Amino acid sequence: RDRYEIEGIPLYVYAPLGNDSSQETVSEALPLVVVLHGLNSRKENQLAFSLRLVNAGYRVCTLDLRGHGERRNEDTDFLRLHWSEPQFAPAIGRTIIGSVLDIVSVVSELGVDRYYIAGHSLGGHIALLTALEDPRASAVCCIGGSLDLSALPTDPDRPSDVVARYDPVRRADALARKKVLLRHGVDDATVPITGAWRLWNAMETSGNLSLHSFFRTYPGIG
Repeated sequence: RDRYEIEGIPLYVYAPLGNDSSQETVSEALPLVVVLHGLNSRKENQLAFSLRLVNAGYRVCTLDLRGHGERRNEDTDFLRLHWSEPQFAPAIGRTIIGSVLDIVSVVSELGVDRYYIAGHSLGGHIALLTALEDPRASAVCCIGGSLDLSALPTDPDRPSDVVARYDPVRRADALARKKVLLRHGVDDATVPITGAWRLWNAMETSGNLSLHSFFRTYPGIG
């Protein structure tokens, strides 16, 4: 594991160990997976998942989302509020769009022309949006994510930017063309599975659903 900072963004890159001077070149040739943590978590909490991917033959990049881990900012405390609090929606909106921009920037610096992206909870939602924004993201795995942003409080005269701009259901036709794996516990009380079903149904009805996309549900799992 190597720690880097790219444009002020702290991140880890994991790759298989080697014994010769060609190791760096070999590692750079491996397919890259960007792994994202959930709300109020941090990159270090994805260590076990990252190592499993490394053992499967991938190079892995993990980074702190904005307002998390080493990247505390003015939104950090707001992100700990209940979603019904008025400061939560704009804070999570800034976190989502800022983190997407950060991921695109980091991948550009890593110099790859194709990568995969996986995330848990909020990280899964951001992974979906990154795949929509960056054509280099050819496959996306969302674990316990697919946030149903329609549940956030909105002003009827001015819909929340979080709903209007950051809901992947609104772009389900484009997302359906990607390779998408949704994984969700049926009994998840933190991020209810209804959001994942809402997204999957929109992808199916778009008529563009990739044959390489799947929705896996896990009964009894929270």
